[in-house]
Parts: sequence; C-alpha cells; structure tokens
Amino acid sequence: MRHGATPILAALLIGVAMSPRACRADPQPLPDSRLGIPTAPLLLLSRPDVRADIGLDPKQAEAAERAITELYARASSVKQMKGKQASVARREVNDAMLRWLQTWLTDAQRSRLEQVELQWEGPSVVIRREAVARALDLSQTQRETLRRLVDEHQRRRDQGPYQWSAEHELAQRVLSILSEPQRRRWKAMLGRPFTPQLAGAGTAPPRR
Repeated sequence: MRHGATPILAALLIGVAMSPRACRADPQPLPDSRLGIPTAPLLLLSRPDVRADIGLDPKQAEAAERAITELYARASSVKQMKGKQASVARREVNDAMLRWLQTWLTDAQRSRLEQVELQWEGPSVVIRREAVARALDLSQTQRETLRRLVDEHQRRRDQGPYQWSAEHELAQRVLSILSEPQRRRWKAMLGRPFTPQLAGAGTAPPRR
C-alpha cells in the first residue's frame, strides 16, 4: 500500500485491541458505529459495502470471513495477556493479517482498500497518522489547529450518539485549513468516494 506498513500496523493494533467486537469469534459485519474510528483493514472486509467497493469475488469474500473469525478468536486471547507477551502476540496477529492481504488481494484491491480505510477513518486521519501529515506537508500551525479540531470532535462524539453529519462537518473544516495543493494531494490519497451503507440512515454522503 502506498503509505507503507506503519499506518496499517497502527490501525491493526487499534482495531484489534480497542474494538468492542474483538472478543467475538464470528465474522459479523463491522458496525456502523465504528465509522470515523481507526479500524484494521481486514475487519473492513466484513462489511458488504466495502467488499463490493473493492471488488471481492466469492472466493475472496469467503476467505476474508474465515480470516476475520480467526482474528476475533486470536484477539480475544491477546486481551488476556500483558507486557511483552501481549506485544509479541499483537505483532503476530498484525503480521498474519498483512500476509492475508498480500496473499488474497490484488495490487489494485490493496490500493483501493487503503483508500477506503482512509475514508472510513475520516478527516481525523490527517493528524492521527504521521505518515499522512508528512505527505500533506502540514505546517506546525496547521498541525496544532487540526489537533484542536480533532480533539474537540472526539469529545463531542464521546458525549453522545454517533452522527455521520459531524464527520462531514469536520471534513469541511479540515479542508478549509489545508492549502489548495494540500487539498489536491489529500483527495488523491482518498481516491474515488466511498459511500458507506448505514443502517437506518440510508446511504451516507461520500467520505470526502
């Protein structure tokens, strides 16, 4: 993937260690409530809208479900570990997921999955991921302003039920802080818009 393994590994660690579904050993679709939250790429493939967007065939979809089932089981075991043992186990889970992505997806599918992952995580990613911030060549002032915006957004999210409109509002504010060259670079990273299918809300606007 274009931005290297570091952001992917970070997302995997967060997705496995913090997901409220990590203790489940089944391939149920990732819930809409995780929209805007760093999520392991493999877990995104549990969603029909993501599988359709990147073009998984039936064999790939079945393999993804098996891998996700194993992920939940292994993550549940990792949650019981501490210290170095837990760190080693998390790394092993991450490595296994990266191998799956390399083995089962085409180059084009992996590239598109990275774009979907960025759109799923949302505009907060411009400051959450150092690789993205560097790619956009953010100034120190921009970094500080964006950090305040993202922190305030997270506080609002923690205080009440999720609303995709808040993510859309944040996206517009983030774009207003970026220069025109930075906006073009950011949109190039995202690729074509991914439109998540949200239960009870119809089709959400594209994540741009």
